[in-house]
Amino acid sequence: MKGLSMEERLDFVKTMLTEEGFTVRMGKEGQNNMKFREISCPYYQIGISHPEVCTVDQTLISRMLAVPAEKVQCILNGGTICTYVVNAGRTASR
Repeated sequence: MKGLSMEERLDFVKTMLTEEGFTVRMGKEGQNNMKFREISCPYYQIGISHPEVCTVDQTLISRMLAVPAEKVQCILNGGTICTYVVNAGRTASR
């Protein structure tokens, strides 16, 4: 991921999640934030018994973008979709 712009990393993460079976919508929120909305989740049935599987997406998004990803909605907690927000204007400190 080194050498890629934030926009290229965002596109890469969206593509990777899609290839894993997610239906992902990505959009801007505010001036610097990007919101990932996972409309469908291939881990839903597993997540019912093992909610820790949800940390996989959050960790993946955060590591690939080199910025924290905040989970703001989860289908297992009563949300209609899973949603993560990242500050795409923030530069990585690594």
